[in-house]
Amino acid sequence: MSKSDAMKIIHSGIASSKPENFIKKYVSKNLLRCGTRSFAVSDYGNIWIVAMGKAADTMTKSIAKIIPIAGGIVVIPKNYAPVIRNKKFQIIRAGHPTPDSGSVFAGKTIRAFLKNTSCKDLVVFLVSGGTSSLVCAPEGVTLEQKIKTSRILLESGASINEINAIRKHISAVKGGKILDSLCCTAISYVMSDVVNNDLGSIGSGIVFCDKTTFSDCIG
Repeated sequence: MSKSDAMKIIHSGIASSKPENFIKKYVSKNLLRCGTRSFAVSDYGNIWIVAMGKAADTMTKSIAKIIPIAGGIVVIPKNYAPVIRNKKFQIIRAGHPTPDSGSVFAGKTIRAFLKNTSCKDLVVFLVSGGTSSLVCAPEGVTLEQKIKTSRILLESGASINEINAIRKHISAVKGGKILDSLCCTAISYVMSDVVNNDLGSIGSGIVFCDKTTFSDCIG
């Protein structure tokens, strides 16, 4: 393979991973496609965004250029400068790669937001890498214990799938639990940062029902 061909492959890969190109594949002016289903923009009174992860603001900006968005929540790492300035989006900065009080605030805020949606609404979840630490709701442990657990796991050499299996079992939002607060139709667009694109591991499966068990966490 020539150097020129190699560079073309690299640039093609980079282009396909850009949030704006990813969103354009599935969202048009009148329609949102998700899997085998399509959702007409005109069928909903309001379309809301709940974006989480290192690409959350870029994904939000990209989709808001295509369809009318009523508002929503965007959670990004606290050292990031958001690329969106629109006041209809609540920007929350939280801890990454370990959770902090901002992560807990993000979890509480998103759950409260989802509970206030109506049956005429559509919520679009935008999930990308980093969500596991950015959105947090400790269950059965304190925040301090969760932070310590997260650090131990990150330093242990365990795979991201193994780490997130444990994260899901000490959280009230991960493993799809956040959907318990939902009062309307929702779809998700997920940008993967894990091997094999396992939806149960990306963002600790925050919008994907958990298939792991406590036994998986132990063994």
